[in-house]
Amino acid sequence: MKARVFGAGSIGNHITHALKNINYEVEVVDIDKSALSRMKNEIYPSRYKTWDNSINLISKPSTDKVDLEVIGTPPDTHSKILLEGIKENRSKIWLVEKPFTFPDMDHINDLSKRLKDFENRIFV
Repeated sequence: MKARVFGAGSIGNHITHALKNINYEVEVVDIDKSALSRMKNEIYPSRYKTWDNSINLISKPSTDKVDLEVIGTPPDTHSKILLEGIKENRSKIWLVEKPFTFPDMDHINDLSKRLKDFENRIFV
């Protein structure tokens, strides 16, 4: 099984470690290369004792389709990343960290319409 985790911060480290423990192949995507470096050299090894060299750190998502995409970035980016993933058919299912999106009813109504066909494949 393959997973793509967006965000190399605290939640990205936790999710990556959990996925590695159930033998997923994991790529971590973060536009901030210093966040990727911090994950590899500081956060992950301090929490889990050692870095796992099989974790692929990248600044743009690969074009490979994965079984799961996890979005653990700042809340104002969740819907954009999710919509891009759906448009590009990058994953079978998506897990979006809370909050799902920002509190704007026009945005929420638009998002609801755009995600209708995927509602059984998106989890929060």
